[in-house]
Order: sequence, then C-alpha cells, then structure tokens
Amino acid sequence: VIPHITPDEFKQYVAEGVIQGGMIPKLENAFEAIASGVSEVIITSAAAIGEEGGTRMVH
Repeated sequence: VIPHITPDEFKQYVAEGVIQGGMIPKLENAFEAIASGVSEVIITSAAAIGEEGGTRMVH
C-alpha cells in the first residue's frame, strides 16, 4: 500500500509498472475528483473503511 501519492508519483509508478491494471483508472478518477474540488480521496478495502490504512490523496 502506498500511503500518499501525488500525480507525478502516480505517472512514475505507472511507467515503472508498480501501479497497473485496475488501479490505474481508480487513481485517475481520484485525481480528477481532487482537481474538481473534493478535499480528500481514500482508496482502501471495504473492511478498512474508517481505519488508518489505504492510499490518500488530498487537495
């Protein structure tokens, strides 16, 4: 799990193959939401909602 990620890190990780498959559209949509004014996006499993885990993106 990547605790925090920036758009530049995202692009780098995709190029390196660290992030691939279904995670790419999830992160693209999360960054679009941030750019549209959403203050924070957390990508995590349903079981971990409300916990400290997951990947966070903030505006």
